[in-house]
Amino acid sequence: MNVATLSKTAPLRLTYQPQPGPVSQPVARDQFETSLPQLDLIKPMYPLVGGAIPEEQLPSMMENLPGWNLKRVDGLPRLEREIGFANFQEAMSFSNQVAEFAEVQGHHPTLLTEWGKVTVGWWTHDVGGVHANDFTSAQRTNALLNR
Repeated sequence: MNVATLSKTAPLRLTYQPQPGPVSQPVARDQFETSLPQLDLIKPMYPLVGGAIPEEQLPSMMENLPGWNLKRVDGLPRLEREIGFANFQEAMSFSNQVAEFAEVQGHHPTLLTEWGKVTVGWWTHDVGGVHANDFTSAQRTNALLNR
């Protein structure tokens, strides 16, 4: 089997299955994209259009992003939200859902999964700050909570 064939047939990742039962099978990207019908906005976010949103505009934009805070990490602003869950299994399931849509869109957050909570952070290293895609990703993260 050559590398070109392998890259077309190899699974991209495993999905998490919180219910008791057999370990979930690898799911290819095209199968995943149809597995989250409520998040039909999911699509690749690259190539980037535009640069970082000027920091002075971020506080007013945060008003449309309930539950999120603006935080500075390593000198760069980022959108961050801590979300509570009843247990570790629910927190892990949510983290995996975020990871799935992040992989499809090609834009990945920081994810800290702990017992009973997940902290999600969105920013765009390539532009040195918060990009419009980060607000979209935060809204998609919120949409997962409302499913």
